[in-house]
Amino acid sequence: PGNIYPEQQISLIYSKIKEEEKETEKLDSFKNLIAEGDNHLKNKDFEKAIYAYQNADALFQNDVVENKIKSASFALKKWKEELSKKQE
Repeated sequence: PGNIYPEQQISLIYSKIKEEEKETEKLDSFKNLIAEGDNHLKNKDFEKAIYAYQNADALFQNDVVENKIKSASFALKKWKEELSKKQE
């Protein structure tokens, strides 16, 4: 009755489990955003691809995502240039 140590440890364990669940959800969202961006890129919807990649980058910054953003931005720029040439 006077020893609160076990209760504190149980509370700590529950807290760790919740943190891990949140991290798993965050990772799932990240993976979904990357897949969404890849799909948009494949369909030449460059702006939506960039948006999805930027949202993924906000969750977990890494070089792979930054390279995807750069690639999609470059593809968008090239597409706009080609479109502009066709309209001339």
